[in-house]
Amino acid sequence: MAYQAAHNLFGERDRYPAFKIPMICLPATIDNNVPGSELAIGADTALNVSVEALDRIKQSAMAARRCFVVETMGRYCGYLALMSGLAGGAERVYLHEEGVTLKDLQADVERMVESFRGGRRLYLTIRNERANPRYTTDFMCALFEEEGHDLYDVRQAILGHIQQGGNPSPYDRILATRLAAHCIDFLTGQLERGTAEGAIIGLVEGKVTTSPSNTCRTWSIGPAGGPRISGGWNCARSCGTWRGNQRGWSRAAPTTHDAGRAGQVQNLRQPPARRPSLQRQDFGLFGNCRV
Repeated sequence: MAYQAAHNLFGERDRYPAFKIPMICLPATIDNNVPGSELAIGADTALNVSVEALDRIKQSAMAARRCFVVETMGRYCGYLALMSGLAGGAERVYLHEEGVTLKDLQADVERMVESFRGGRRLYLTIRNERANPRYTTDFMCALFEEEGHDLYDVRQAILGHIQQGGNPSPYDRILATRLAAHCIDFLTGQLERGTAEGAIIGLVEGKVTTSPSNTCRTWSIGPAGGPRISGGWNCARSCGTWRGNQRGWSRAAPTTHDAGRAGQVQNLRQPPARRPSLQRQDFGLFGNCRV
């Protein structure tokens, strides 16, 4: 992982003076699983590809009574799966962060059968590729079809590497331009001052933020060397819709509403508070834009 490599290079400067050069890490991965940034370059493009695929799947599925299990990429981060589910109108999203249990699957099957008996024609579920090593996409499809008793068909769609291709979205292009410009400014400033610091750049609450590279020591490392809870996952979770006393995500549960920024979540059952007038920084990527 590039972040670990930069951290190791920074930590070995006393032994190897050649490493005493300014360095900065720029987040670029469709998984959006890097620390220090709520959004990595490429994640928005992959999300657009996933949502477009879901729209096509939903259109084809409406011709019959069908359940679709769609597998997205993302490794151990549920950002792509969760945000695809929100944007694509999925009934259920299975995430690695929340895990999958047999009790969850039993409740989902009962809800699915009941809804198809009530006239439903499409039931869309999204599964993160690392949601559970045992309850795979094939297993879920077989389970849903067996318990359906010919009430509906079950199909699977593994989006795979199509999420890594395509032209970058305008959002990703602008984000890449902003972060790269700040990286050049950082490196130029280090050279002018004669210093050789290391840093990590990212987007935090809509603002470009740099953190010292030695803060890597405080991050909890999860599977495959990535952060256990990434900035992208926290961002996705703040916009998610959750079941109150069960694991996982479901549209059928009492919902929460994202009030515009991460952390400002209010229950829809309560009277909505009067929203303040929008400020420039509320537009996230485009606030405080220098380039």
